[in-house]
Amino acid sequence: LDIAIECLVNVWGETCAIFAGAAEPAHDACVQAARRHYKATKSTDCDVVVSNVYVKAQEWATGSKAAASVRKGGDFVVCANAPDGQVIHYLMAGWGSTLHGEEMESPATAHAKRIFLYTQYPVVGAFFHHHVQQMSSWTEIAKALTDVHGSKAKVAVYPSADLMYFG
Repeated sequence: LDIAIECLVNVWGETCAIFAGAAEPAHDACVQAARRHYKATKSTDCDVVVSNVYVKAQEWATGSKAAASVRKGGDFVVCANAPDGQVIHYLMAGWGSTLHGEEMESPATAHAKRIFLYTQYPVVGAFFHHHVQQMSSWTEIAKALTDVHGSKAKVAVYPSADLMYFG
């Protein structure tokens, strides 16, 4: 068979569009749709930015491009709440006694005062940037943010930050 099957996914990891057929036309159609589907409008100078990376807790930096919206000293919240488990690309963490990847850090988040990782399904491993606070209670994160920024904080939410691009 000489065909391509390509999919777009929504913020819950569900397939929301399928492109199938001859390789080049199917791919071209998928790319055109993806440009619309994954395009995000960039907010600026936010006190708090919430970045959903869904199944990529171990690769939280894939959504760090959203941190460009955080003002210096603001807070960056990464959501990776996937009850079915996380995607593992073996790019970081220990995978045996001699093989391991790098700690995934992102210079894009250097200006953020705090980085929270929200997941109800805690991820074990020494692969997080030392500033990342993994928390399983959204209420606790909201309180920590409100204690610092108050109820009038400027907030941006990027529901699919691992796949989005600013256009």
